[in-house]
Amino acid sequence: MASKRARKKNKSIKIQKRVEREKQERKSKVMTYTSFFFVALFAGFLIYLWISSINAPLHVPSSDVGASTGPEDAEVVFLEFGCFTCPFTEQFNLNVMPTLLEEYGDRVRFVFRSSPIYSNPGAELAGVASKCAGKQDFFWEFSEDLFRQRSYNKDNIISLASNYDIDIDEFSRCLDDDSMASLVREDYREARKARITVTPTLFINDVRINGAVDINSLRQLLDDKLEKYSS
Repeated sequence: MASKRARKKNKSIKIQKRVEREKQERKSKVMTYTSFFFVALFAGFLIYLWISSINAPLHVPSSDVGASTGPEDAEVVFLEFGCFTCPFTEQFNLNVMPTLLEEYGDRVRFVFRSSPIYSNPGAELAGVASKCAGKQDFFWEFSEDLFRQRSYNKDNIISLASNYDIDIDEFSRCLDDDSMASLVREDYREARKARITVTPTLFINDVRINGAVDINSLRQLLDDKLEKYSS
């Protein structure tokens, strides 16, 4: 009798284990199917955004604000959205922009607007500093040194500004001026409106270029635009 009860007990335990295993398998399948569903849903959403961005008309941000150099009435405008803490923006502005400014500065208006990468420490402050230097007509010279900085805090930036004929007291007050930070944030909002996700992003009139490109490609685009308006 004892042996029979033991067999029944073992059988019951085996059945219980099988039932639990089947429940776990069903639960695992449900979780798998649910995961697939949400992954597919998210992928569909990304595809929708991509298609929407393709079909959306090109939004060219205003070039009436930001630091500028070149003829005010130029038919061709070169607009850059960049971040001082971005290595790609740095390389572009140190290696390509000086040549473009030298070659086209008397025929093309160049404009710079900030698109700070807020995950990078000091990105907004650097944008503010460039605008403060611009208020004293030192934007372009000061910006080159600003791109070479590796640490962005008020003391370092003021030390950098002292290398120029900049009124340091006025510059220091400007760095603390909330209205200057608001100008940088307005640039950023305009960049988001234009769906700018990389820096630098360039506009040559109505032609948009995402990311830095080689100087010869930019020369060709600028020459084509200039030829169009000269004919």
